[in-house]
Amino acid sequence: GLSDFLVDGMRIKKRRHKPLVYGTTFIPPLVIVLFYPHAFIISLSDAGIFCLILLMLMPAMMAWQRRYRKNLNGNYRVWGGKPLLAIEIAIAVLLIATSIIVKIHAAN
Repeated sequence: GLSDFLVDGMRIKKRRHKPLVYGTTFIPPLVIVLFYPHAFIISLSDAGIFCLILLMLMPAMMAWQRRYRKNLNGNYRVWGGKPLLAIEIAIAVLLIATSIIVKIHAAN
C-alpha cells in the first residue's frame, strides 16, 4: 500500500523505478527500527488509543447525538437505550484514560 501511494505521489512508473519505490518504502522503517528498536511497540500502543476512540467512543457518541439530541427517529434501534450507550461511553473513556495514564507513568 505504501509503495503504491509513493508511486502515485511521485507520479512515476512502478516498473521502471522499482529500486527507488521499494527503497523509499523499506529503508526509512529499517533505519528507524535499527536505531530505535522500541518505536514499533510505542507506535502500536498509540494506535490502540486511536482505535478506542474511533471504534468505541465515536460510534456511541454519534448514536447518542442522533437519538437524543437531534430527535431523529429511525426504524432501527439497538436494545438498551440511554443506559447501554452511557455504559459504553463510560467504558471507552475509562479505557482511554487508563491507557494514557499508563503511558505517562511508563515514561517517568
